[in-house]
Amino acid sequence: MPGLAQVDAVVIHIPHFIRNSPAGVADDAIQTWIDTRWEEINAVLVRRALAVPAEGTDGWTKLELINRLGAAADLAAALSATFSPGTRWQVEKNLRDDYLRLLAGLDRGDLDKLLDPAAQTADVGPAMQAIGGADAPRHFDRDANVFFQKDMRF
Repeated sequence: MPGLAQVDAVVIHIPHFIRNSPAGVADDAIQTWIDTRWEEINAVLVRRALAVPAEGTDGWTKLELINRLGAAADLAAALSATFSPGTRWQVEKNLRDDYLRLLAGLDRGDLDKLLDPAAQTADVGPAMQAIGGADAPRHFDRDANVFFQKDMRF
């Protein structure tokens, strides 16, 4: 299955990269990297029993971003090996780190709500909220509904 990203979207991550130049990287190679990274992403989806969301949804867009970053990191690695043998470009490192971070998040379940709106994920928000107005500041001297106040005499 071909990857979600397009070659145009991948090469934009590499500053000053010129497509189809004689000394450059061919579009076929970039498409191969896109497809290879998509297989890694799809393996995570299959292992976690998640389906690819419809195109244009937030989940699809996030998967396309992961696919694009992985292929762009491969392109940057190829260029750094060609023009600076033995060194690693910072742009390649940044792209690779972003790709691996997002792929790990996908594997952990961080994107489950984007990929499956019915996903059962833990939401700690309600547990962190006050119940019954207990968190509201009380102004005893101005509240008419307060039955007992500090220093009240009976």
